[in-house]
Amino acid sequence: MRGTSFTLRWSGRDPAPPGLTPSGVKSFDVYASRNGRPYHRIARTSKKRMTFRGRRGSRYRFFTVATDRAGNHEPRHRRADATTRVRR
Repeated sequence: MRGTSFTLRWSGRDPAPPGLTPSGVKSFDVYASRNGRPYHRIARTSKKRMTFRGRRGSRYRFFTVATDRAGNHEPRHRRADATTRVRR
């Protein structure tokens, strides 16, 4: 069964509390879940987009976790940032 490709895009910034200087976002970990299965990391990138190839008839959920240049990670999400279904 053939799949289909689509582009995932996201944004991110490194806001700093008062009195601290932001170091900037170093990278993003991109997580995916297929058909309600557990999330797993599919990429680590400094870019804000990637091409993803999904299986037809599957539903995907995605989220990203940013890491700043100081090594701090944002908390993992409890819910997906985006959801899509790859048509048959």
